[in-house]
Amino acid sequence: MADNSGGNSMGLLGVLIGAILVIGVGYFMFFGSGEFPAFVAIAAYAVCPAVRLTELGIRQIPESLREAGTQLGMTSMQRLFKVDLPVAAPQILLGLNGTIVMALAMLVITALIGTKDLGRETLNALAKVDPGKGLTAGLAVACLAVIANRLVGGLAEKRLAAQRPRN
Repeated sequence: MADNSGGNSMGLLGVLIGAILVIGVGYFMFFGSGEFPAFVAIAAYAVCPAVRLTELGIRQIPESLREAGTQLGMTSMQRLFKVDLPVAAPQILLGLNGTIVMALAMLVITALIGTKDLGRETLNALAKVDPGKGLTAGLAVACLAVIANRLVGGLAEKRLAAQRPRN
């Protein structure tokens, strides 16, 4: 899907993101509210940064690396898994990081359609004007986001360090 030319891949990316959002909205129309529709909404909303940053990472691979893989006799799938994805791994991990943070942000919004989680606690606190409970639930979601951010950021940094030339 992604190569070093930006025009074709950006059109495909727009179609993909549009399809994901249409599927999410259509799912609610058929299945109503509850836990599983909320999960589908979170997944449809949060997958967009992962798709975009994966595509960006693969598009930014130097052409010399791709040509080297081709000259070694790799098929396109072998080149994808042995050259493109390892080189694009930091961008892919950043996409994963954005996906996790966006999913946790959407978690609070899904309380409006009937989930029973930290988002529901936050919504109940807002409805009852209970700042202590709201702050506690909000901080719990924020702590989860920060922990996930640091874990995935550490993995991305480790990948970048492994790719740097050694002296």
